[in-house]
Order: sequence, then structure tokens, then C-alpha cells
Amino acid sequence: MFETGGTMDDGVLRFGDGPEPWPPDGLRGLLRGRWIEINWHRSVAEGIHAIATYDNATSSRLGDAARVRWTEHLRAIAFAEGPVCEVAAGPGGGWMPRILTWNPGARVVVNDWSPGVLRLWKDFLGRARPDVRLCFAAFDAARCTFRPGTLSAVTSFGGLENVQGGDPDPMQRAIECMYAALRPGGFLLAQEHTFDAADWAHLGTAQRSAWNERFWDLTLTKGERLQRAGFEVVDRQLAPGKTMDPGNDGIAVTAAEFGVILHSKNEMLFARRP
Repeated sequence: MFETGGTMDDGVLRFGDGPEPWPPDGLRGLLRGRWIEINWHRSVAEGIHAIATYDNATSSRLGDAARVRWTEHLRAIAFAEGPVCEVAAGPGGGWMPRILTWNPGARVVVNDWSPGVLRLWKDFLGRARPDVRLCFAAFDAARCTFRPGTLSAVTSFGGLENVQGGDPDPMQRAIECMYAALRPGGFLLAQEHTFDAADWAHLGTAQRSAWNERFWDLTLTKGERLQRAGFEVVDRQLAPGKTMDPGNDGIAVTAAEFGVILHSKNEMLFARRP
């Protein structure tokens, strides 16, 4: 499945020997706060009844017809014949809990850059769901770790936008790597933030160049990024989002240095590799 052999470390397959990106106190906080367990049960409670959204208010604004449509997309992923990769799952677990709610027998590769976070997921699921078939793999999603044509599906719930590898545009590189890893006819299901181009329309040429160096290229929607990599976007929907707090949200803090207040939307995508 993988281009090179990883090293098994306490149940997590590691590619590369970089440092743990999460500080020890952060991992201990996740454990003490039982955040892995909480996020699992929250996702399972939603399960097959509603499409995943960043918050309940967004879900309610989608409408019943849209929720049914996107839940069917998720069902197609859950019952894919081959392995599914959850990209940059993080403490939230991405779509993985919902996939396993639909199909406990799904073959899921749970990816994150943090071996520590993956180990927390492994330990929890080893107790709560010893019946599921999961591979926990720590690697940079912006590096093409899978063999070409290996996967039947890829899922991301805010994961692609959080890839932070050494590539000049790690998000685009991660999308290209996932495209290469998919079999022809394979699907990608993603929900990511996108931003309003009007937020930075006032920037001059020099500021825009500096902006793109700091933020890669936020002017592209995720759908446009998928198309650049070769995907056919089968379904796309924008759901209302929020004004990001420059005193709290990481990317908004840096954007404020340019005099930019970011207004995010939730971009939901179902795409296919031709």
C-alpha cells in the first residue's frame, strides 16, 4: 500500500523520524479532557442521521434535501471496496467515526502528522471498538506516501487545509498526492473552510505577494484546487460560516497584520478521479 516501509511504533506506522508536533502538555490535555472519547461519541451520535458540519447551526441551514444528498455521498465512501484514507484526522477524527458508524468493516487508514494523537485514537478504539480494521499512519500528507492507485477513497474534514509540510504550497501538494493515490473512479469527500475574496481585495500588489507567501493562495477555493489536480468535482456546496476572530483563530491573527478580517464559509466537496 505504501511507497516505502514505515516503522511500527506502539501500534502507529511512522514514516520519517521528525519530532512529535504536539507538545507533551497538549497530548496530556487531550487525554485528561477525554477529548478523543468525546469527539468519537459526538460523531457517532450524528452518525448516519446528518451530514458532518463544523457546527449544528451550519447543519440546520443546509436544509433536509442537502443533508440527505451529502449523507449519501458519505455512504458511498463508507462502503468503498478498497481502503479509505482519512487525511490529517487530528483529535476530531475527521469522517472516520461516521464511516465506521455506517460500515464497521470499512478499511480506514487514519492519517495525521502526530504519532501522539494517532496513539490516543488507537488506545481508545482498542477499548471501545476492537472489531474495526484500522491502520494508524503518521506521515506528512504533502509527501506522496501511498503507492499510486492504492486507495478507493479519501476523506478530509478540515484536514487538507491544516497540512503544514515543507512544500511551498502543502495543501495543493497534499491534494495532488491524494489524487495519485486514488484508483481511477475513486472518490474524495471533503469539508474545508473557504474565504471571501472581498476580504483581501483592497491589498496592493506588494501586499498581495506577501500575503500569498504567508498563506499560500487562499484566493483559490478548494474546489478549484481539486480541479487543478485533475479531479472532477461531482458536487459542491457552500454553507454559511463565520467571521474569524483575530484575537483567537490562528490564521485570522496573522491576517490581521495585513488589515484583513477573514470571513469563512464551509465548502463541501464530493469529487472523483476520472
